[in-house]
Amino acid sequence: MIDKLEGKNLSIESKALAIELIKSRGYYNLVNRYKHEFYTDKNQYKDNTSIMDLYLFHRMEDDLRNILFRFTINFEQRFKESMSYILAKKFGIYEADYLDPLKYRKNKRNKAISIMGEICDIAFHTSNNPTQYYRKNYDSIPPWIALSNTSLGQARMWFSIFPTNLTEYVVAQLLPIHEFYSYSDADSLYEFKASLISNSELEKIKNDSEYHKIMRERFNIYIDLFKSMLNIIHAFRNNLAHGNRLIHFTVKRSLNINPLRKFASNKVFTDEEYYKKRLSKNDLFAFMVSLMILLDKYDSLYLLDQLKSWKERNSKDPKMELSFEQFINSCNLPLDFIERLSYISTERVYQNNNQRKLTDLGFYPNENDS
Repeated sequence: MIDKLEGKNLSIESKALAIELIKSRGYYNLVNRYKHEFYTDKNQYKDNTSIMDLYLFHRMEDDLRNILFRFTINFEQRFKESMSYILAKKFGIYEADYLDPLKYRKNKRNKAISIMGEICDIAFHTSNNPTQYYRKNYDSIPPWIALSNTSLGQARMWFSIFPTNLTEYVVAQLLPIHEFYSYSDADSLYEFKASLISNSELEKIKNDSEYHKIMRERFNIYIDLFKSMLNIIHAFRNNLAHGNRLIHFTVKRSLNINPLRKFASNKVFTDEEYYKKRLSKNDLFAFMVSLMILLDKYDSLYLLDQLKSWKERNSKDPKMELSFEQFINSCNLPLDFIERLSYISTERVYQNNNQRKLTDLGFYPNENDS
């Protein structure tokens, strides 16, 4: 095995170390996964490529995977909290209320029946807590408890059948439109919608009905943007959870540059990069951009801090810095991608979180009562 690698021009300074690395990391994970990043056209390693170069790639990707996976979990929690709050407020906390498929989109009735059946199965049969605990000790399993034992994919499917007013609430909570307006949720959403219509367009609108129709249509673009971000985060989350490679990984659904520009300026990526290099379209950078936009400000800043620390750990000397730059290029990321992410408009988090809202509404049981 080692002789075969040496025959392909891979430098092996210590056979004992090479064997140990392959044993601990696996031949596929260490060699096959990254060899094409170092190959010439003749399926030989470029001159002066060592097995340590492959190891550095593996370690950098592994560390980056762990960082990003952590923040997909944070996003998932935020997404589910927004869903649970609006479900409890509009439909109620009892299963018969929020699991009724007739309360969801009429044009997706069969899908609603199927999804509600899946959520019912979790609510009434899962052995996982906290759902099992609530089933045994309380007279209801509220939506935030049922959602706690669903996967991101299941939550995403549930969200896909939400009525328009519930959909708009969740999107307005997670997209940082509150960065532009500091009013209540409803007022902030209305003002944001209104801002999507120019003064010249206003002069041509004939009545209130037409005005509200245009507002809905304009905001639908942002709903579609959110759904694309959700799709990308979900796809990358699955990729990260299974330990698959981040290098060259893309998803089918792309981010629409027009609504995205509301939150990511040319300092994040240029139009030319988007259209010619597909940067921030459906790639790793699009995933990072989506996380930065949809996380709250504290998590967004923390993500940046973690990425900066990751870069510093892997750029301690000239050789490591060279490997790091090669890794970034292999990921199709700009070398200054961390700085670019810092220019994204993020949520100010001026409001209470949804869990506190639920407590204020009396939906969470008082811990002192238990």
